[in-house]
Amino acid sequence: MTILHVYIQFISRAIQYYQDSGQTLSFKIKEQRQQPGGSRLGGPLRYPHAILLWLRCNQDILNRRLDKRVDAMLEEGLLREIRTFYNEHNPNKSLLSADNSLYTKGVLQTIGFKEFIPYLEQFDAANDEQIETYLKANGYKMPTQAAITGSVTQLPVGLNILNTCLNELKLVTQRYSKRQQKWINNRLLACKDRQVPDIYELDTSDVNYWKENIYKRAISNYCTICQRQFVGEYQWNLHLKSNKHKKRKEGEKKRAKLQIIEKGSNEIENTQ
Repeated sequence: MTILHVYIQFISRAIQYYQDSGQTLSFKIKEQRQQPGGSRLGGPLRYPHAILLWLRCNQDILNRRLDKRVDAMLEEGLLREIRTFYNEHNPNKSLLSADNSLYTKGVLQTIGFKEFIPYLEQFDAANDEQIETYLKANGYKMPTQAAITGSVTQLPVGLNILNTCLNELKLVTQRYSKRQQKWINNRLLACKDRQVPDIYELDTSDVNYWKENIYKRAISNYCTICQRQFVGEYQWNLHLKSNKHKKRKEGEKKRAKLQIIEKGSNEIENTQ
């Protein structure tokens, strides 16, 4: 999901809330912040037994995965998509400053668009088709910078600039992933003035150990007797064997038997 989609959803939700309640969403958020358990960042937890599973990964491995995702986007029609977006939202050139600061505002700052401005402004859709033909013939693999510089074959015009734009997108995406980690640290782990759900870190660096490192550790069990949530089979099994759980379980059985006896006594009295 792009920043544009998130922005559209936020605006749509604000309009919907105003139509349903007659109040602005900002007023409601302010009201929630003043409730017990609320803070400057938001209101109290709506679901007190909620948990968060934080899928983490070694940064170097994550960077390689992000690079592969950008390569996959190119194969799935990235060039056509950004060309269409550029044609629909292309700003008035007279409004642009020397540093293209207009592309740092509003929808034009979306990750995956502004990085391609150097290419989009110099070349047209016809050039896109030539590059698409070349990429399709080469399995959508961009040539290395050394290959572009020293190539003896004729490469499509603008391929070098497009390759630079793709590398910039990869770099920006990697930076954004680091900002996401900082957001979690600041909003959830280091936040002391608000209610936050329990968060469990799961390492996804090696997908070959998904079952051991992720699946088994992420299984959630809720003990209705003790009214507690447990994440992971190990913690769950420890709880089932604990004396505290066993005592409460026996207590539940005794109360259930007493209820049956009392119910039977009441039925006998009613028949007399």
